[in-house]
Amino acid sequence: MKAVYKNLAFQMLATVAFAVIVGGLAGHSAAADSCPLSHGFWRNHPTAWPVTSLTLGSQTYSQAELLTILGTSVGGKGGADASLILADQLIAAELNIANGSDSAPVDSTIADADDLLAGFGGKLPLAVRPPSETGQAMIADAEVLASYNDGQLTPDCAP
Repeated sequence: MKAVYKNLAFQMLATVAFAVIVGGLAGHSAAADSCPLSHGFWRNHPTAWPVTSLTLGSQTYSQAELLTILGTSVGGKGGADASLILADQLIAAELNIANGSDSAPVDSTIADADDLLAGFGGKLPLAVRPPSETGQAMIADAEVLASYNDGQLTPDCAP
């Protein structure tokens, strides 16, 4: 019976080694094999976060601050805040990348989103009206990031 278990263990090890070698030859890294998850997932699963802080724009936020942002309504009596709409998706995208998702589909969008937020010099929320020029740019970036976070921009992860 011991010989059967040893043989089974050897076969499993050989299969894993083969998969790692073939995966490496195909250009796939383990770090890029994770599918993106939605901002709702990250809001509801803080223990799954791969990092404890993120920099959005020019400001660094702790996990507690990021969770507060994710839990804040993007609208209100005075209307929606484009900075919060963008932040929800940017936080999720940054967490997805830190968790091993391929960043290539959104590298330029993240850079643009960070530039938009950095232009304000303060911490979120920034009270940016969606109809404003900056608000429209923030909403456009948020839409791209939402598609990424929903797996629509990563071919192997599309729903």
